[in-house]
Amino acid sequence: MRTRGRSWVLGFGALLLAVGPLGARGRGAELVQPVEARDGLVLVQERGRAWVEDGTGRRQRAPLRRGERLTELAELGGGWVAAGVGEQRAELGLVVLRGAAGGVERLSAPVAEGALLARPLPLVERGALGGLAWLEGETPHGLAVRAADWSGAEWGPVVTVSAPGPGSQTGLAAAVLDDGSWLLVWSAFDGRDDELLWSRRRGENWSSPEPLAAGNQVPDVTPTVVAVAGGALAVWSRYDGEGYRLVVARLRGDRWEPPRWLGPTGTLMPRFARRDGGLFLLHQRAWPTGWTLLEMAATGRATRRALFDGAGPGRPVVTAAGAGGAVVRWPQGPAAVDVEWEAVP
Repeated sequence: MRTRGRSWVLGFGALLLAVGPLGARGRGAELVQPVEARDGLVLVQERGRAWVEDGTGRRQRAPLRRGERLTELAELGGGWVAAGVGEQRAELGLVVLRGAAGGVERLSAPVAEGALLARPLPLVERGALGGLAWLEGETPHGLAVRAADWSGAEWGPVVTVSAPGPGSQTGLAAAVLDDGSWLLVWSAFDGRDDELLWSRRRGENWSSPEPLAAGNQVPDVTPTVVAVAGGALAVWSRYDGEGYRLVVARLRGDRWEPPRWLGPTGTLMPRFARRDGGLFLLHQRAWPTGWTLLEMAATGRATRRALFDGAGPGRPVVTAAGAGGAVVRWPQGPAAVDVEWEAVP
């Protein structure tokens, strides 16, 4: 029972972070970095305002209406797209904004009818918005995985990738792979614990959700995914009997390799970021309290790491990386902090 309880707490906490907008106005600044961050864009959100900054610090305002909060940013060819959730007339709806040199436009959003919405994720192919995936349902324990195509002018029919199951579905992550297929990974409660499921879309058809790894008796939560040559990498936290610990698995073709440990006990909340020609994974440490930035190979092996303490509240982002180290930026506090690489034990 202890394991199941801890799983619920972490999974539901991640869901609440994604569902807001309610209560977001009183929070401090938040930063969101695209997983594919080649252009160095960062979404900044503070006290009901939002803007996108490029690597030079130049800002482009993202116009928000009352009750809206953006939760994801993706880079386009010559621009960006941000997605989130907004409350209008006591009902939640999806929010999609697209920015370019000529300005920012509010796109129509797929019709979502659930009382709860979470984790809207833009799917970008060949530099253009291709679709959106999100979680939707009536209760936190009854969310479905939905998706819709964007034609460039309108949204296609909303499809259900995964119907509500015996418990919660949370932590949705997405990537567009080098063969053009779309990949979704999420955590789902199977009646005993949380396991990762995945689905892939080729053409117009999504595959039936399948377990990403062999079943176990411990929670698997908060995945992040990124495309690599010939497939993808997924990293998430798995309970190891003492705490949560990072694991990594690689998708090669149509098959996931068995997951392996990537971090020690107390490693949480991973997120990929591709910057300056390299692939990085930023995650939190429970003890000693702080953050770790890993330089990753396409095989899923960590090649170097940088350990650093929290210089301010919130989650940092990676603004630069080079041979000697990297630069991380905090939502509040120091504008930038240099961190040095060291060998991975």
